[in-house]
Amino acid sequence: MYLRFFDLDELPFSLTPDPRFLFMSQNHIEAVEHLEFGIKQRQGFIVLTGDLGTGKTTVCKMLLSKLDDTVKSALVLNPMLSPLELLQTINEDLGLESDDNSTKRLVRILNKFLIEQYAAGGNVVVILDEAQRLSDECLEQLRLLSNLETAKEKLIQIVLVGQPELARMLTSAVLAPLAERVAVRYHIGPLSYSESCRYVAHRLSVAGCDKELFAKSALRRVFRYSGGIPRRINLICDKSLLCAYGMGERVVRGMHVRRAYSEIKAFRRVGHSARTRILVRRWGSVVAAVVAVFLVVWSIGPGGSVRVGPKPGSGIRGGAGKSVGESSIAPEPSGIGALRGVSGFDENGVFRVQQEKLCSFGAVVTLFRLWNEDIRGLLSDEDGLTAPEGSQVWATIRRAGFRIEARRATLGDVRTLDVPCLVLLRRNQSKVPRYCALVGLRGETFYVADPIDGLVEMGESVLDRRWTRRAIYVLPDLEGLSRTLRLGSRGSDVRAFKGRLFHLGLLGAGVSSSRYDRRCAQAVRMFQVANGLEADGIAGWRTRIALCRELMTTKAPRLSRWASNGRLVK
Repeated sequence: MYLRFFDLDELPFSLTPDPRFLFMSQNHIEAVEHLEFGIKQRQGFIVLTGDLGTGKTTVCKMLLSKLDDTVKSALVLNPMLSPLELLQTINEDLGLESDDNSTKRLVRILNKFLIEQYAAGGNVVVILDEAQRLSDECLEQLRLLSNLETAKEKLIQIVLVGQPELARMLTSAVLAPLAERVAVRYHIGPLSYSESCRYVAHRLSVAGCDKELFAKSALRRVFRYSGGIPRRINLICDKSLLCAYGMGERVVRGMHVRRAYSEIKAFRRVGHSARTRILVRRWGSVVAAVVAVFLVVWSIGPGGSVRVGPKPGSGIRGGAGKSVGESSIAPEPSGIGALRGVSGFDENGVFRVQQEKLCSFGAVVTLFRLWNEDIRGLLSDEDGLTAPEGSQVWATIRRAGFRIEARRATLGDVRTLDVPCLVLLRRNQSKVPRYCALVGLRGETFYVADPIDGLVEMGESVLDRRWTRRAIYVLPDLEGLSRTLRLGSRGSDVRAFKGRLFHLGLLGAGVSSSRYDRRCAQAVRMFQVANGLEADGIAGWRTRIALCRELMTTKAPRLSRWASNGRLVK
């Protein structure tokens, strides 16, 4: 309907999966890597979870496209099967005899095939989509299939793909024997705001669009209403384009997205009301009887009784600290620059605020820009809203999929880790320290992003006198890097941590164990030596930050690579 109006070749936000529109976020890339690792290392059971519409099926298709000819695969899309039908489906997908009605004979046929593939250096993987709908009997049948193994390795790899309900199912006592065999787990979270923007732009580009159809205000609303779920983004964007077309507007703005979302919600309410009326008519008499009994019991009771321009003159100047240039402010009328109390990014990439209480917010926004993240989508864009302060800032960091690593540190630690961080700096005029961001380092000079005064150069000795000896790192929340691990530590996070070492080439096969063993400690020592850290074999906070820095698919920001415009040096 709106294709010609917007100069599109095809519908950009169709809900039908199309490989040409595939968008791989950081989450999806990591999910594929986890599945590949589990299959190549013959880990047996692998579990992939994610909310409805987050792209689990997309990940499975990407995985299948990356497997070579030595891996035979079966994809089960219909989980509503009996144990016998499940076996028949698996055998049929693998090109084996499947018409037999004997479970014993079907398992024997499958086992023979698995042994032949193993002898030829091959592998076999079975992927079951919507696995949360599998019956307990089918899950038990899969557990029995996982018993097909050699003395050292599994002959079949089983990937269970489902909604978060699947993870909850595996915590039940009935499925405990199966849950204990799960070697690799990964949960696909929603897209971040910046990923959501790239997702929308990607789909529009594939559909033939060579211009920006969605204004920034529209993208912020799309993210807030969708929560970063790709399927919801498609639904909202499609409806928003239709609304803009109906109003004769060639650019989708915030009001179009708001109207589109209102219509979607209204449709859902109508559907919900209709279902409710049917249920009320069907169960009305039962509900009335239950309520009557409750009222009688309640009346008797127990025992039978009845009853953005910068604020001048207050910065970190003086001594060896000096302001870098006269930075001009570039406010964003429809962005976070429109929030009360802030001014926006200046020419050095420092986010400027006008009040002391907003310094933590300004410093965090500056750091997020270095990580190529944008938190605008997590904030309301209504006119007159004040920027978050205090604990709200830390909550915003968590919502953006980052974690906080706050530690007492030396400037030597900061140099070695080479990652931008938040610091509290004392000023000459006040005893109350101010949140700033350490963004750059050249020789003996540190570059400090002061949210009120802009970019400040500071010698190491001056900085060492003024900071509170506490570095606050804002890092992507990667599984396995949230607590200190040492020899003897156990748990799922240890398994995830060992998987990180495997991806860096520091640890070989046999990393499915959930115990921090001597091989793991030796791999950590190797990493520590290579990165100038104390080689104690303990995954403490310094090692975790350095690992996070090295594990990112896109380049992590470095103090030593910072440029005066707040971007990484290419």
